[in-house]
Amino acid sequence: MSVLTNSCRFASVIEKAALFLAVSLEKSLVLRITGRVAAFIENSFQRSSLCAFARHLQRLYPVRFYAVVDRINMALPFTDLSPARIFPVAYLLFISLGNMSILSFSLVILFLFCFILAFSIASKIRVERVVFEESALRLGVIVVLVSLIALCLDLYRAYNVPLLEPQARIKLSVAYTYIATFLVPGAVLLVALLGKHYIRGRLGTREVRVYAFAIALTITLLISLLGYRTQSVASLLAFTFVMHRYRIIGMAEILVALAGVLFSVAAIGYYRTLAIGGEVNFMEVISRRVELTITLYDYTVNAIRSAGITTLLFGYYRGDIALATFSSFLDFVPGFSLGPRTIVARNFGVTGVSLTSTLLGTVTLDLGVVGVVILAIALGGIIGAAHALAKRTGSAIATALYSVCFAYLLVGIETGLVDFNVFVLFSFTAFLVLASIAKTER
Repeated sequence: MSVLTNSCRFASVIEKAALFLAVSLEKSLVLRITGRVAAFIENSFQRSSLCAFARHLQRLYPVRFYAVVDRINMALPFTDLSPARIFPVAYLLFISLGNMSILSFSLVILFLFCFILAFSIASKIRVERVVFEESALRLGVIVVLVSLIALCLDLYRAYNVPLLEPQARIKLSVAYTYIATFLVPGAVLLVALLGKHYIRGRLGTREVRVYAFAIALTITLLISLLGYRTQSVASLLAFTFVMHRYRIIGMAEILVALAGVLFSVAAIGYYRTLAIGGEVNFMEVISRRVELTITLYDYTVNAIRSAGITTLLFGYYRGDIALATFSSFLDFVPGFSLGPRTIVARNFGVTGVSLTSTLLGTVTLDLGVVGVVILAIALGGIIGAAHALAKRTGSAIATALYSVCFAYLLVGIETGLVDFNVFVLFSFTAFLVLASIAKTER
């Protein structure tokens, strides 16, 4: 009983601390200055020729085509894209494309069970108001602007476009690249705000679709210039989820988006292979990468099992790889200067490149079975709470964060979630949830 009481007190302290920080940020000078800058940018945009061009885009709306699409959507049931259903199915389908031992498969099942359990518990939260909702437009504009500047500086530093010249990626700045990746969450937030206006009747179907598609395609193209498939796929998925949440699109478009995701992954991988002088069949790009990733995961699990039960339970590195997420980017953090995926590659005797070992490969090597359970509970709790906030409040910022986090989670099935920018994204989502809960209870 005392343990339960202490846990409740600790959770209460965390919620109050999150609320205090959120209120402080809302009243801070930085946010006020940011608001003025965002307002200036918004007013300038409304008077610019770019805004006039955006209005003319409505003429490109394919009326006849979408009349057919809408009839298909009416015939298909509108399904809530719940992560509790989609994520386990996607994970199981992914691992079905390769071979693994019973132990490796059991860890996946354990992870999915803990994820669904944590998701179900977190989905029961009751929140009336979401913090920062009134500042959503300002945050979206500033994040997009800062990320766009970082993207331009990153490409200038590389003196080339990594999408077209894969070897140029080694010249990219890690800091600029991380900042540039927030172009997607910022733009998704703007689309979520368009969705709110659409739900409230302030925008017509034609307007919201044209604007949302224009933003989604432009941002996905821009972030793809860096040459990272993870960011391109996450962008496509995040925009799909947020537009589906506000019923801007239906199931027909989602099927098209999934086909687009598979094609883009294959196309980028195929071009990258050709650019470095390799030979591969276009249709084999995805299958070969999946097989390699699953093989690495299975080998990792069996390697730590052979090291003993203690290593299997608590991992080999005991948290050093998790710390590398920060130490590889922040010089003042002690630890490895290499990224988590590079550390995994070194364990297989591979240098000069990083290797992916599914969502569980890195955490199993680092923290063992205990790490798998902790990761499942953390991800299930954050995604479940964010999904509940988005569904019950209609909040633009909650919907945007949920959409982006869920997109990264699905991409992470293959790549893992070990990047610093992804940690920041999930951490801010958790902070938003805790602060919103405390604000509701106050």
